[in-house]
Amino acid sequence: MSETSILIVEDEGSVAEDLACTVRQFGYEVVGTTSTGEEAVQLALLHRPDLVLMDISLAGTMDAIEAAQQIHLENNLPILFLSAHSDAATTLRAQTVEAAGIILKPFKDQDLRVQIEMSLNKFRSEKKLRESETRYRLLAETMLQGVVHQDADGTIIAMNPAARKILGKTDKIFLGSNSTAVEHHTVRENGTLFPGHEHPSMVALQTGRPVRKAVMGVFNPQLAEYRWISIDAIPVFMNEKSGPAEVYTVFEDITDRKSSEERQARLAAIVTSADDAIIGMDPDNTVQTWNAGAEKIFGYRSAEMIGQNIDLLLPPGCKQEATEFLHKVQSSNKIQKFESINRKKNGTLFPVLVTLSSITDTTGKVIGVSKIAHNISEQKRTEAERKATVECLCFVNESKTIQSLIQNTLSFFQQLSGCEGVGIRMKKDGQYPYLASIGFRKEIFGTTHGQCSFTAAEKGHLNKKGNPMLDCLCSTFEAAGIPAGKAFFISEGTFWCNSTTELLASMTATTTSNSASMCCINAGYESVALIPFGLGTENLGYLQLNDPQKGKFSAQAITLWARLANHVAVALAKFQADEALADLLARLEFKVQERTVQLQEMQQLYLHTEKLAAIGKLSASIAHEFNNPLQGIMSILNGVKRRAVLEQEDKELIDIATNEGNRIKNLIQSLHDFNRPSSGIMATMDVHRCLDSLLLLNKHDLNKKQIVVETHYTDDLPAITAVSEQIKQVFLNLLTNAADSCGNDGGVLRISTWKDDNMVAVAITDKGIGIQPQDKEQIFRPFYTTKSEVKGIGLGLSVSYGIIKKHGGDIQVESTPGHGSTFTVKLPINNNQD
Repeated sequence: MSETSILIVEDEGSVAEDLACTVRQFGYEVVGTTSTGEEAVQLALLHRPDLVLMDISLAGTMDAIEAAQQIHLENNLPILFLSAHSDAATTLRAQTVEAAGIILKPFKDQDLRVQIEMSLNKFRSEKKLRESETRYRLLAETMLQGVVHQDADGTIIAMNPAARKILGKTDKIFLGSNSTAVEHHTVRENGTLFPGHEHPSMVALQTGRPVRKAVMGVFNPQLAEYRWISIDAIPVFMNEKSGPAEVYTVFEDITDRKSSEERQARLAAIVTSADDAIIGMDPDNTVQTWNAGAEKIFGYRSAEMIGQNIDLLLPPGCKQEATEFLHKVQSSNKIQKFESINRKKNGTLFPVLVTLSSITDTTGKVIGVSKIAHNISEQKRTEAERKATVECLCFVNESKTIQSLIQNTLSFFQQLSGCEGVGIRMKKDGQYPYLASIGFRKEIFGTTHGQCSFTAAEKGHLNKKGNPMLDCLCSTFEAAGIPAGKAFFISEGTFWCNSTTELLASMTATTTSNSASMCCINAGYESVALIPFGLGTENLGYLQLNDPQKGKFSAQAITLWARLANHVAVALAKFQADEALADLLARLEFKVQERTVQLQEMQQLYLHTEKLAAIGKLSASIAHEFNNPLQGIMSILNGVKRRAVLEQEDKELIDIATNEGNRIKNLIQSLHDFNRPSSGIMATMDVHRCLDSLLLLNKHDLNKKQIVVETHYTDDLPAITAVSEQIKQVFLNLLTNAADSCGNDGGVLRISTWKDDNMVAVAITDKGIGIQPQDKEQIFRPFYTTKSEVKGIGLGLSVSYGIIKKHGGDIQVESTPGHGSTFTVKLPINNNQD
């Protein structure tokens, strides 16, 4: 029995039976016969045959055409009409129901069989095509990738929902448009416009070849942002045409993936270039990754550490602590921060701030640990120096007599240096005898106690400030030319040595025999240092540090101690001045008033010098310590303002806090810059080039304030000899003041240059608010300013005045209140200043 079933609809019963018999002979199953259209509709719905043979003329109220239309509508079955009529009207009516065909009576059995097979095959082919179209349509409608269908001209004729979502546009906007339309706002990865003729779909149509993985940015108006897509354009050919007849563009949104790749690339770059050591370990604490920062900090190359246990970096006393922290991270999945001691490849131990965090896979399983090690040696050293400086200033200020100052100095430096013996030698009649000491062995006091210097006339034994050297092992080394790094005198006259026996072995017998004494070596001291109590160009005495251990000193420690000794020197000078004052009062009563005033002025000068010196030495560390927490505060405020949902009043409060933070930052920077040392190197400089570079630097600020700059440069202005960074600072201060004088409402700033005999003159004129007469006489004084606290601290003009005077030049000002000011700077062309 065939699986093909047929329903016969014929108004004549005998003809219907004959048809049924013939159909069965063909091998088909007859599911029923009927003579009316109404029953035909019911039987078709009930049996759902593969084909309906229907006479075009039926009995009943529903004719064959109506019945066929309803059967086709409800069941989508093929209808083969049987008709004894061949008129055009009947044929046309039959075609309205998309009939499979019409066979005219009478017909041969073979013709009927051919028509049935043709009708069935046609219906099956059309059904498969419709099912295929349905599947592909469903695929296109449900797939996440966008699909755009374009004709041979590039006109968009269809697009799927994913395309509308990714592009953020409706069919109304896209359908009928072309890929070359500029309103699509497509861009390349570098941000430049993506020309329409280079669109992948247009390239595929022009070349006939597919375009793969093209990347472009498209503007999504619904999201108000650009989305990045990866495009494949596939041309479609028709047999009768040589070129593509249409093109399908398939694309996916790769914005998130691209952002993730960029984040990963940035993160990889950060890890690679970070100064901190960033180390990845597996669960057994075996090193898996090792960045350049780790190589720099620990001294191990990546190939040396990967595969090694992290314990290699730890001294024995820290391994247990580190193991506990690693266990906490792996078990609790929480970040652990702590300070520890690590070990370099060369065995050096140093302090680090360690951050441990777990590394997890996509399921959240811990698969390793990340270690970030930040070398805090410099931070610890800075903290120690700051603490030592504060302690030194405290005992200096608290010492009421020179005796208490001496004793406090000895105790302080013995504790700070860890040296066995500390002594103070004070200058007296060209000699440097011991004034006081603590911890020295008896062997140290021999001939050196009363005879401790060469005479100043022996120029070969003067330090670089012209002060006489000590006549002991120290000065002998300098006279013998011992190589730097073993023992040396720095420019301020400080000597230090970490192994006197090694130095002695490197000296000739003649040099050794010429030394007045070998008391330090004879007493068993290996580390010896002599640090001057310097006050300006005068050397008041020496602080001596002795210890039997080798390697007691470092260059950083010696530099710090020399700086602290200068604070003591100021206090010593103060007490000496007080003693001198008392002596003069006893011997010269008739000059009491005059001399008292002079000494009091000197005392105030020394005290002021002491304060300025303290500020200068502390400014760098203070700026560093203040700026770190200040930066954290500012970052938190800015983060809160960006991400939190705030009331307007809260926003205003955050803005006020941010502005106050910036004011603190500017004040700290001004203090730091005021004490920043210049290179002091005199060199040839081009004044015009200097001015132009500063104008370029201030271009944004000048434009913001709508200030017009006019330059009137003289031709062939000669170059000058000066410290370029100092002169730049002067011109920058003057330009900044001129811009501030103009305010934010615009104005004109004129710069003029000319040659004045052997001088170069530069005039900077503004049309600003001018200077009041009572202020004009004081503007070059330190800390005097007419600006608000936010804008200035009164150092710019005083520093500029000092720089110009030091260069042998002059600075003058002319000003009319309400009409502006002119500052004129004159500098010598050939400057022989040291």
